[in-house]
Amino acid sequence: MDENDKSKVKVLDLLRSLDTTQPENHFEDASNSFVGNDELSMRSHNESYTKILAGYSNTLEENLTAKCD
Repeated sequence: MDENDKSKVKVLDLLRSLDTTQPENHFEDASNSFVGNDELSMRSHNESYTKILAGYSNTLEENLTAKCD
């Protein structure tokens, strides 16, 4: 598997991890009120952004390491 294929696999894995239909991305501690729904939405978005940032950071580090070698 070449570097391009590895990058594609990483992107697909990252996209799959952002799937908000998975049970681990749903929070049950907030009420059904508007405030509760807002909290759920904010938590879900924060999780997604954290995963995106982690994926970006890993890819950037790998690319910089490969360019320096």
